Amino acid sequence: MRFARLLPAAVVVALGAAFGAGTARAERVLVDRVVAVVTPSDPQIPDARVVLASTLEIVARIRIVERRNPEMLWAPLTGEYLAAVLDEMVNEILLFDEAARLGLDRVSVEAAAQERAGFEARFLDPERLAEMWTAYDWTDADVSEYFRRRRVVREFLSANVSTLGGSGGAPDVRAAVEYWVSSLRARSKVRVLVD
Repeated sequence: MRFARLLPAAVVVALGAAFGAGTARAERVLVDRVVAVVTPSDPQIPDARVVLASTLEIVARIRIVERRNPEMLWAPLTGEYLAAVLDEMVNEILLFDEAARLGLDRVSVEAAAQERAGFEARFLDPERLAEMWTAYDWTDADVSEYFRRRRVVREFLSANVSTLGGSGGAPDVRAAVEYWVSSLRARSKVRVLVD
């Protein structure tokens, strides 16, 4: 998952090559924007997490495939849907950072691969899957890291359901998510930079 580290100064995008004097041909320039900044209060996690618009969009498409089907991959993304996905992404960032703070951010290579394989199995056409990764310029390492982080959050929540006295059913998982996220949001600074 691509998260930029927040620099002390403003994020600078150099476009000089695209606007060079005397350039006769047009060049493609990809400009991304920051949609959210998550700053944990824990000094063990000194860097803010920056969510880029392109990351939000690909995660929204991943969620469409997970919740519906691969045929909906390129469905239009509404502002309301993107806002809901961004909220989920912020929650996952906070949960992942909490797991890391507690030393619970390690999962086996096999578990991370299983998380990824479960998603990829939804695609009957491997070219369609490759098209999605290519469209957002995600490398194999980016894809693997995204699913590793998802697995860490899933295992972290699963392990903490028992602390709430739950049995691990769907209502207990929701309660665990709400409990952890509300306490983590109270201790962190979350800035959403889009409407």
